[in-house]
Amino acid sequence: MAKKDFNISIEDYNTSEKKMLLMLHYDVWQSARGYKSLEQSVREIGKNPVMVEEIIEVLEILEDRIDFKEVEIDLPYKQPLKVHARYTRDQVLAAFELSTFENKSSNREGSALNKSLNTELLFINLKKSEKDFSPTTMYDDYAINETLFHCA
Repeated sequence: MAKKDFNISIEDYNTSEKKMLLMLHYDVWQSARGYKSLEQSVREIGKNPVMVEEIIEVLEILEDRIDFKEVEIDLPYKQPLKVHARYTRDQVLAAFELSTFENKSSNREGSALNKSLNTELLFINLKKSEKDFSPTTMYDDYAINETLFHCA
């Protein structure tokens, strides 16, 4: 997409890929902004040749550094995120339909509930230091097994 200057047609993308385009929209613009459509927003990125070249360069560097395999998340609906990958909060909120093209979620920390997907997201810091966290937020969070997580 970057090598084609982000000249896209939204109809060429499936549901999961459209969510990834929305994630890109928030990565670049940080807000809903004034675009008429997601397609227009993504195409606007391509109008900045310096940004496009930098995106291509960063992607090539990051691709060379991949040393793990991403794994699909088995859910009863389509979403683009994978296990072992890293995402920003804005990307997660877009992937789980809490941020839309028209409205960016105001969620900042803790949990986020999407009733229509029957999904609750928990935002957790596993590595905590007394320097960065107060005693009341030094929770003992850890995975119990593949499907259970301890939050306390």
